[in-house]
This record gives sequence, C-alpha cells and structure tokens, in this order.
Amino acid sequence: MARKVADVLWEMLVNAGVKRCYGIVGDALNPVIDALRRNGNVDFVHVRNEEYGVFAAVADAYFTGTPVAVCGTADLALSTFSTD
Repeated sequence: MARKVADVLWEMLVNAGVKRCYGIVGDALNPVIDALRRNGNVDFVHVRNEEYGVFAAVADAYFTGTPVAVCGTADLALSTFSTD
C-alpha cells in the first residue's frame, strides 16, 4: 500500500516525541485518525469538542514536558489552537 500524507504526518510527530493526541473523530479528520491508528505509536484521547482537546493537551504538555498533538476541524474552536 502506498504511503499517504497523513501517515507521514504521524511519523514526523512521533519522531518529534508526540505520544498522545487529543481530539474528535469525523468528517475531514477520518484519514488523519486512520493513519494514527495504523501508526500505533500515539495514544488517541477522544474529547467532547476541540476546546477541551486544546486545554487537555496544554495541561498534558505542561505537566509531562513532552509535545502533544491536537486534532480539530474547521470550527470556531480553531482560534483556541493559536492562543497562548
């Protein structure tokens, strides 16, 4: 099977030290979540919405000192991704 962009994305994130991803499933994220499952090196934590995912990821990264990924779709919550 040919490699897909989403597979390369997760390989890069694993190489950067990501071990956990917070997010939601569905719509445009399906190929990304499928690639995450195929990768098998990153734990996925399903959250109620993108805002909770961002807050959980920030807390996780703060307390563990490791990078964390967040998956979100085109939503008003995307403004939360870029805030400090």
